[in-house]
Amino acid sequence: MKKILLLALFVVVIVSLPIVGNKVAQSVLDEKIEILKSNGIEVVENKSDSSYLQTKKHYEFLLSDASKLLEYLNKFSNNKIPPYANALLDGVRMGVDLEYSNFPFAKELSVDVYPLTLSSAMQSDLQEKDADFYAYIKTFLENHGVLYHINYNIATSDFNGYLKDIKEEYTLKNGSFVSMNLTNALYHGKGDLIAPSEFVSSVAHIMLQIRDTNEAFTFNLQNWDSQTAFESQTTYISSVKVEKVEMFLRGNPTDNFELNASKIGLNVSANTQGVKAEFYSKANIDSLVMRSNILNFKASNFNYDVALNDVDKDSLEKLRVGVSKLKSENSFKLQTDVQESALELLSRGITLDIADFSIANIVIDDAKDLEGLSVKSRVTLKEDTNLKQKIQYAPIMIIQSLNIDTKLQLSHALFDAMEQAMPMVGLAKAYAKEDANTISFDIRFMDGAFKINDKAIKF
Repeated sequence: MKKILLLALFVVVIVSLPIVGNKVAQSVLDEKIEILKSNGIEVVENKSDSSYLQTKKHYEFLLSDASKLLEYLNKFSNNKIPPYANALLDGVRMGVDLEYSNFPFAKELSVDVYPLTLSSAMQSDLQEKDADFYAYIKTFLENHGVLYHINYNIATSDFNGYLKDIKEEYTLKNGSFVSMNLTNALYHGKGDLIAPSEFVSSVAHIMLQIRDTNEAFTFNLQNWDSQTAFESQTTYISSVKVEKVEMFLRGNPTDNFELNASKIGLNVSANTQGVKAEFYSKANIDSLVMRSNILNFKASNFNYDVALNDVDKDSLEKLRVGVSKLKSENSFKLQTDVQESALELLSRGITLDIADFSIANIVIDDAKDLEGLSVKSRVTLKEDTNLKQKIQYAPIMIIQSLNIDTKLQLSHALFDAMEQAMPMVGLAKAYAKEDANTISFDIRFMDGAFKINDKAIKF
């Protein structure tokens, strides 16, 4: 009898599990939708299709109050979305398709998110200027031309997804040609989708081209890879690698600009967990080429490695909050508060370390090989409770709190080119150390004494 009862109980649990799972999922969705509704988004359509094993849902949302939505999103980022984005979002209609298993945690939640319309302002502007292009964009969006796909594991908070490939081109009624390509945009991460603790993304190719008979613009990016890990809004580490970036701008036959950069790397981090805050930034570019009708410039092996240390955390937080508010409320009082916070931060002392700022080789106009330069420096602003008063009444007194130790090394060719452009630079040669390849300057400003290569400089 007990075995029969246990078997019956097991059958009841198995049969009822999808029903319970559906109720749990619906409860979570209702909670999230209520958050959206209280932050400027209306639900204009809600459809559901459920079977025993899975549930499909379709929602359509209207961004009826973009400023309210941006205010909500800005809570999750130090880099605030600018207010002018309101015009790009207000009135946008978004579609969302969800699919999930009724067995709790049996499979990932699958979500497609896609805009169905442009903002109200952009729709009106396009309809007035080019009705055919408006119809093209309208059809493109209705066919889910821009689509984010997300797979989200509710149990582990892991997610992954992609941005749908885009390959579109169109000729406007004024003859302008527009082309857009996006290929293999992928991402994955962990945590809340609005503010994840880990986020990794990659894009194989982005290309945007606009041209007519007189003007042209081309942007081309290949192989973007980035990853970021957050401990908090103020403690994080992030890196980006890009194989190639190209940009071309033609204003008229004699007014062209071209930029090419290859093998770009960037690493930034912030740490506020110690007694003082620390910030690091490191970058390298294998090759950088800029061409225009004025100047052709080529640099190879550009590197910089910069750190900001000994930053007072309390003053930094006051400044961070003030700057965040300033982006949405540009009042005189708030500007004054931000200035006061910045002065307070500096008065607590700060150290800038340039471990490396260098360019291996510089070539001008495809002919003048200027070789390169290297800079290493430490700049220390000592703690000074009277810094604000000095800045207001006697700015020259700030130098009493400033220590600088800089080592500059550059080629003879680069120094000669600088001297030709600015003859005053030639005066520095009297203090230089020279060898067959380089000119060097050891610049020290310590406790009010200024020396170049151990030679005192008096003002």
